[in-house]
Amino acid sequence: MFALVVITLLASIISPFIFSWLETANQDKADTDLQRIVDIMVLFQWDTKLLPRSNGTAPNDQSLDIVFLGSPLDLPRDNRWNDWQIEIMKKDVNFLRRDLFANHLMQNNPNDNLVLGDENDYHLASNQRENGWRGPYLDSPVLRQDPWGTAYLISFFKTYDNRLTGKIVSAGPNRKLEVKPFVWVDGKEILKESDDLVKYFQKF
Repeated sequence: MFALVVITLLASIISPFIFSWLETANQDKADTDLQRIVDIMVLFQWDTKLLPRSNGTAPNDQSLDIVFLGSPLDLPRDNRWNDWQIEIMKKDVNFLRRDLFANHLMQNNPNDNLVLGDENDYHLASNQRENGWRGPYLDSPVLRQDPWGTAYLISFFKTYDNRLTGKIVSAGPNRKLEVKPFVWVDGKEILKESDDLVKYFQKF
C-alpha cells in the first residue's frame, strides 16, 4: 500500500513535467515543419516561377486561394467566423486538387485529373537552365500533418504592397483555426488569442 502511495505521488509530480516537455517538443516540430514548407515553396517557385495553387499553373494573382497538405479527413476545425470555409471545401467537387502534397509537390498533376502532360500541368524542366517543375519536392509524407494530427493549410492573398503572399498555418494543439486566412498577422498578435502557428512566404 505504501509503495502504491509513493508511486502515485511521484507520478503526480513528474507528469506535468513530462506533458510540458512533450508539448514543447511538438511546438518545436511544428515550427521546423513550417520552415521546411517555406523552403520547399521557395524552391518550387525558383524552379517554376509560379506558386502552387489549386487553380493550376496560371493563377490569377488577384484571387484568394487555400490549399492543404494531407488528407481531407485531417483538416482542422474552422475559426469562429468560418473564414477558411472548411466545410464548403469538403463539398467542393474540385476539392482534391487542393491537396498540395499529392498534386503539386509529389507529382505534376495540379488539376488532379490523372492525365500527365496535359496543358494544365506545370512545364517540365528539360535541362538545368530551363525553368520548370523538377519534383518531387518531398521525399516523405511526414509534412502532411502537424504534430497534433491536422493538415497544414496555406492561404494565398495579396498584401498592402500588392505582393502575392502565402500563409502557412498549423491549427495547434486544439486542432482549431483561430487566425484569419487572408491577412498578415503579427506573431505576437496570434499568441494573444490563439495557439495557431504561422509562417509566411512571398512571390519573388
